[in-house]
Amino acid sequence: MQKKAARLRIGGENFVGFRIRFSKPFTRSLRRLRKKYPQIQADIESVLEVLLLQPYLGILIPDTPGVRKLRVPSRDMARGKRGGFRLLYFLNIENCITLLFVYTITPQHLRCPREL
Repeated sequence: MQKKAARLRIGGENFVGFRIRFSKPFTRSLRRLRKKYPQIQADIESVLEVLLLQPYLGILIPDTPGVRKLRVPSRDMARGKRGGFRLLYFLNIENCITLLFVYTITPQHLRCPREL
């Protein structure tokens, strides 16, 4: 487990036969988003508790070896489907959930490249 990711209270715990691991890109993206969204840690922790009980909750991304995408509601953003974060994770055979990346969709990301 990464030193920075150890701040998440649920990380590395063994719960209902599943373990959670943090990848380096996940810890970097979490650190970057925490500057703008200070409640992201609590948001991720609440979703991880649900994810440990229902690991197949996220939508399977086609043409990947089992990477799933899950929407995480945010306390810092406006409500709605576009508000919140997206969490990419991988569930492997050894009952280990590896958090790959967390990102947000901002209005700048929704614009066409010509508009930028």
